[in-house]
Amino acid sequence: MNKILIFSSKIHRGGAEKHLVRLCNGLWERGWKVKIVVTQRGGGYESLLNDEIELSYPNRNIRSYTLSLLKSIPRLKKEITSYKPDLIFSLQDGPNVALLSLMKALKIEIPSIIGVQNNPNHLSGVIGTSVKELAKKTYGSASKCISLSAGVAKAYERMIPATIGSFSIIPNIGIDDTNTFVESARNRLNDPIALLAVGRLVEQKDYPTMLRTVEVLKKSGTEFNLRILGDGKLEESLKDQVKLMGIEKQVFFEGYVSDPGKYYISADILLLSSRWEGFGNVIVEAMSYGLPVVATNCPYGPSEIIEEGKNGFLVPVGDHEAMAKKIIDLKKGNVIYANLSKAALNQSRRYNTEVVSRQYEKVFLGVI
Repeated sequence: MNKILIFSSKIHRGGAEKHLVRLCNGLWERGWKVKIVVTQRGGGYESLLNDEIELSYPNRNIRSYTLSLLKSIPRLKKEITSYKPDLIFSLQDGPNVALLSLMKALKIEIPSIIGVQNNPNHLSGVIGTSVKELAKKTYGSASKCISLSAGVAKAYERMIPATIGSFSIIPNIGIDDTNTFVESARNRLNDPIALLAVGRLVEQKDYPTMLRTVEVLKKSGTEFNLRILGDGKLEESLKDQVKLMGIEKQVFFEGYVSDPGKYYISADILLLSSRWEGFGNVIVEAMSYGLPVVATNCPYGPSEIIEEGKNGFLVPVGDHEAMAKKIIDLKKGNVIYANLSKAALNQSRRYNTEVVSRQYEKVFLGVI
């Protein structure tokens, strides 16, 4: 039995964290012994892990992300020594630089693989800049790097030439094998059209563009409702924008929803207005319920999942008029909705736990 030690920040809410949980479960199903060192307790997704997967917790919880990461390094060292893994894997830039710095300092020769999840050009501020500089010094020492999209891999290779040739492109696990799939494609849109958005209420997701999109729909006479799942620091300002636009009877903020399945089932179209992404897990989740997606062609991810006009649509970043036009075209029947739904459903099955875990395992076995 191969043993893998995984180093991660708090396993909570994000798409990367949900992917990690699914990957760990998939590896366990494939016969791996899995142990995870987490920097913080209380991650909402921990309960989704298989009971046989061991978690190594800090003695006390530290709320600061940076401090919790630094305080976890001695415990990570202890686990490497006692667990004696065949392979160490970390996910996201903070844990990656901490792991590789530790291995370099102690001359640990166990194979190490790092996973990157977002565009490095958006690492900013004091902490982000520090992490970026450490990445430049350490990422070249990893046995392999795994990126969730080709665009993100190329961005890292431009920033860190030492990583050129070390990347494998493996998408995130967007759906569980246990998902209850829609049995067949959807045949027609609801009236009013049921629009759905899923994601944190932060600048990256560019919800103002989405709200301007539905404002255009209202002015065109298109009947709709939009439900937004997520919370974040922009919630109040977005609600104020909705009131100013006079669309409070059509737009509903549902807050953070741990299991959005019922919302996917009742929706017609997923909207994604992001300025940037690493992959776009919600695109795959929506497609697994037969939902076509209208998304911005942002760097990176959506264009690697969505086939224009086949299972969804891509529009320029910030272009609310183009996004509204795609929805109106669907409503008018200029595009056959049932065909999009069927293609979306088929596309989603490329991203299930079994398929993606097998791809990870192939890379892992290649360095052991």
